[in-house]
Amino acid sequence: MPTVRVHHFPKSKGQPQIVREIIKEGPGLSQAEALELAVKAVEIYAGRHPRPPHVTISQAAAMIGRSRGTVAAMLSRYRIQLNACGQIPIESVDKLLTAPEVAALASETPEDRAAREAQELKEYQQENCRQLKAAVSRAIAETKARRQ
Repeated sequence: MPTVRVHHFPKSKGQPQIVREIIKEGPGLSQAEALELAVKAVEIYAGRHPRPPHVTISQAAAMIGRSRGTVAAMLSRYRIQLNACGQIPIESVDKLLTAPEVAALASETPEDRAAREAQELKEYQQENCRQLKAAVSRAIAETKARRQ
């Protein structure tokens, strides 16, 4: 477990600033309870893995809870640019987390999510079918043009 060092600020009169803030925000807490709470919070924070500065589209999709294709579409919709390595800045992932379509996921039931994903899959298949038909029509037209 990481060691937590308490820094005393110049105007703290011997009491760490974070403890003063906790006591001010949580009336009824003693200084010892506030210090214990502050140490616990710092330990929890120190124990977390640091967030990477950039993530891949697949990693962003996992963080947001959407498919890779949906996140790729959101990137273009919100005009989020990738870095030179094709990764997304973590601040942009935070921006995507506040997007309306992602915020709606928080209250979504498993049944609603399954229905939404089924609808997204159906729309995706319809779009692919439309594109395939258009490509076949172009190929037929080109073949007819070459024969004439």
